[in-house]
Amino acid sequence: MNLDTLRFPPYELPASLAPLRAEVREFLKTELGAYRPVVRSNTWDGTDAAFSRSSVPVAGWA
Repeated sequence: MNLDTLRFPPYELPASLAPLRAEVREFLKTELGAYRPVVRSNTWDGTDAAFSRSSVPVAGWA
């Protein structure tokens, strides 16, 4: 796949999602704040099963 051809048109989220977006951002800041940026960037090609099993469900998103 050529990533140069993978384009998405700009999209404005509905205003009704602003509170959820703020909640998710705060959650990630709290949960992942201690991770160094290079470790956080590894999620592009890796996973953290413990995080997925514990933190996300507790937040009510899974």
